[in-house]
Amino acid sequence: MPRVAFSFDLDTVAMRNDGLSDSDRTKIYQKEGPTALASLGFTASPEGSLYLTGVMNNSEIIMLSMDFDRRMRKEAPNFCKYVRSAHLMQVDDSSANVTSRLNGTVNFE
Repeated sequence: MPRVAFSFDLDTVAMRNDGLSDSDRTKIYQKEGPTALASLGFTASPEGSLYLTGVMNNSEIIMLSMDFDRRMRKEAPNFCKYVRSAHLMQVDDSSANVTSRLNGTVNFE
């Protein structure tokens, strides 16, 4: 069964240029964005800028994608203001964590 993933990159240079403090930037990353995403059904964050929903049927995915922009702009205006890139993707259960394979903590020999 599919899930939806949301990945993003925020423009921290623009945040600094606009005078946001470290605390302000942290609130956007760790409070405003995640709170809005949770209200849309994103329940897991395996990486800082990647969020996943639980398993969804096709109707739920369509409804999420139709309502996503409006809800994010309403619930996370500062997050949206500083989005440099953002992607909604449908993912399946074949994804894998390859961290240990990439950083060499697993020996392939």
